[in-house]
Amino acid sequence: MACCARILGDDSLYKILSDRRQNFVGAYEERFQHACGALRATAKRVVSRFLDCGNSRNGFARIKCSNCGAERLPHFSCKTRGFCPSYQSRMAGEWARRFADELSEPV
Repeated sequence: MACCARILGDDSLYKILSDRRQNFVGAYEERFQHACGALRATAKRVVSRFLDCGNSRNGFARIKCSNCGAERLPHFSCKTRGFCPSYQSRMAGEWARRFADELSEPV
């Protein structure tokens, strides 16, 4: 399984979450739940999706160059906006391209 963060060479977040997730959930309930409320299901879901990001079992696209015939099989990302480094940087790039091409006036 290739996580998008690991593909980018930054696997520290992935390591921390995969190694310590259960410890954190248990500690949260013990130490913070009384003051901050229960850990939201959304937070648990985002972390699970991130840890499963880039897994070929969740789907991939086959991309073939019409000129040279080279193929790539990029895995689908987790799409956890604001959390996944791969998805966040791609969305920022798409927004910048759209802004330059469609929204800003020529200078």
